[in-house]
Amino acid sequence: MQISNIRTTLENFYQQYWGWIALALWVGIFSFLPVVSYDTNGIDEGAARALLLNWAIADRVINPIVILGMPDFRALLFAPLSIYWPGSMIAAKVFALITFAAGIAWTYRWARARLGDEAAMLGLGLMLFAPLTLTQVNGLGNGPFLLAGMALLWRIEEAYAKSTRVVGGLFYFRLLVIGITVTLHPAALGYPLALLWHWRSNPTGDAKQRTQVIGGILITLLVVGVLRAGWIDLAWWSNPVASLSTLIDQPALDDTPEWPLGIIPLIALAGTLAAHWRSWPKDNAGLGWLLAIVIGACSADGAWGLLVLGFILTYGLAGLLNLHTRLRQFSFVGQRGLVLVLLFAMSLVYMRDDKILYDLNSANVMASRDRLLRVLSAEVEGNKTRVTTASQWPGQTMLACRCEVLPLPPVGANTADFEKSIRGLRYIIFNPGDPTMLTLKQRIAELNNVVKTVAMEDHSVLLEVAPQLGAAPTTAK
Repeated sequence: MQISNIRTTLENFYQQYWGWIALALWVGIFSFLPVVSYDTNGIDEGAARALLLNWAIADRVINPIVILGMPDFRALLFAPLSIYWPGSMIAAKVFALITFAAGIAWTYRWARARLGDEAAMLGLGLMLFAPLTLTQVNGLGNGPFLLAGMALLWRIEEAYAKSTRVVGGLFYFRLLVIGITVTLHPAALGYPLALLWHWRSNPTGDAKQRTQVIGGILITLLVVGVLRAGWIDLAWWSNPVASLSTLIDQPALDDTPEWPLGIIPLIALAGTLAAHWRSWPKDNAGLGWLLAIVIGACSADGAWGLLVLGFILTYGLAGLLNLHTRLRQFSFVGQRGLVLVLLFAMSLVYMRDDKILYDLNSANVMASRDRLLRVLSAEVEGNKTRVTTASQWPGQTMLACRCEVLPLPPVGANTADFEKSIRGLRYIIFNPGDPTMLTLKQRIAELNNVVKTVAMEDHSVLLEVAPQLGAAPTTAK
């Protein structure tokens, strides 16, 4: 009898927590596989600044990262890591894996209730092995945190709707999550706008609805408009079709996405929108996801692509399953043929790209910017004097070379003003192909007698300032 009770208890435990067990295994496996590297290569600039701010506070050191302005609120999420594992990239990468797994679990529960268990399981299962997911986790990109934040907001919304308290723990926790998520990416503005739409189209007049909508709007205006937090180093007005191509094929380290390949996800996205167009006004969470995709297209990067991928894989697979039902074909191929073909094709492509990531990380192959930062790190280590560097990516540069890094100097009204602004600098690193760096490139070209090129890679260059303009020869202690 006791053995039977133990077996029943284990079965109940498995039925209730098998999803979390599977996700825990996924985190454990990918933590040890070389698809995730535990160095600073390719790290997101916003994540680098958030980590450096936390590490500076935890170690009680003066760090110039504080002069770069307020980072996004990933700094709040990284705070526990800095208390127990300051300076550890392993802790940060594993935390990103855990965050994404939690986001997948919360999104699964939401999608299962709206779209069915089959569409939710198949679609989100594919996301766990998508190369875009792994590159976002490896670079500590804002995609996993953005997806987890929006999924958590949907869960809080369900719990808050059942609560009898207008202002309580759930209300303030929701404001905190909105504040964190909105600083990550403009796409997160879709959720407050969905709340506003729901309030306008379904006015109940109760205090709970007014409080949550007004609170969401106020916290959004506070963190974005007043504090000006987040939205660091985003690809503003980039080609969204090119970003959509990364949903199918990840480009090489120094290659740009091929936009013609993005037409396929674009067609899938349009078909998904057409198949579910009647449900958007009725589903607050789905409308928030849709608005996030529309607004996030102004900065179509990997985080935005991750949202689009989840949207297509959940809503798109649900639409394909509904199409099979309408065809009234009762054979196995007629019931699941299109879905199986899609799953097989995407799994094959994803496994190929995952293997490429595995090989690149195993061979310690770096992108051009990371190679240049490695050169800078060697230059800094070889100097016995204090070295100050100006960088277009100060957070990444500071993590890589562990030196004093400042933002790029002002270009000034003329060459003489620019020459004054670079006094005290030893190195300058930036992307000369960036359109916003055109004036800086011209100023440096006019000072070719005092600024020389140390190394050049695709999309980045490392320059050294002549000693008469550079840092004073102060011996480091």
